Amino acid sequence: PPVDTTVGDGNGGSTEFSIGYDIAACAGRQATFLWQVRWIEYEDEEWLGVALERYVLMLRLMRLHPAQFVVPTYDIDIMWHAHMGFPRRYRDE
Repeated sequence: PPVDTTVGDGNGGSTEFSIGYDIAACAGRQATFLWQVRWIEYEDEEWLGVALERYVLMLRLMRLHPAQFVVPTYDIDIMWHAHMGFPRRYRDE
């Protein structure tokens, strides 16, 4: 079920918002995803650099073909999740 919550803004104020997702279901999907990306390659800087390059190419592809559904590989997906961890930057880029 959706969750309503209040979060501090770091300046003594707070913001109320609603998460429209079933967080427990999302966590379950993430557990499966995290199981897939636990390989030793995900600690190798060169391998991660290539994954980042592939992620950037996927973003370009998505911009060129916005009506198409693009399914990322696991290496690209981990970069995508990392990027979404910085919501303002993700939105701007």
